[in-house]
Amino acid sequence: EAWGLEAQISAAAGGDWWQQGDPRQIERDLQRSNRLAHYLYLSLHPHLAAQRFQQYSTGNDLPKVLMVAEKPSVAKMIAENLSGGRMRMRKGISRACQTYEFITWFPPAGQKCKLLVTSVVGHMFGLDFNEEDNKLARN
Repeated sequence: EAWGLEAQISAAAGGDWWQQGDPRQIERDLQRSNRLAHYLYLSLHPHLAAQRFQQYSTGNDLPKVLMVAEKPSVAKMIAENLSGGRMRMRKGISRACQTYEFITWFPPAGQKCKLLVTSVVGHMFGLDFNEEDNKLARN
């Protein structure tokens, strides 16, 4: 059965190039180029899928980016578009203002970040954080 799987991967990937090299890099290359080959490859290397799941499951070790939209519908739309629909919703103190979380590449940081998108209801009168708020945000 493993031979059949390898033949399927070769057919989907367009050759046997995937059989040599770093399995993590091959997995990333297949993920970008061919979904079928990618999933077949993961069935040969289930530890890679487990590592990826663990990496994306929390994101607590990643830098966090807070985005605040002017209203809840805009926050949802921003999160849906930036996450490709792969976001988690957390209810906040106010039922009107949920927080959407997802992990994605964030170009200004030059790395993957955990993005938190929320909103306000009413009017904002200031955009500055005081020093105490900055200390709390780092923790």
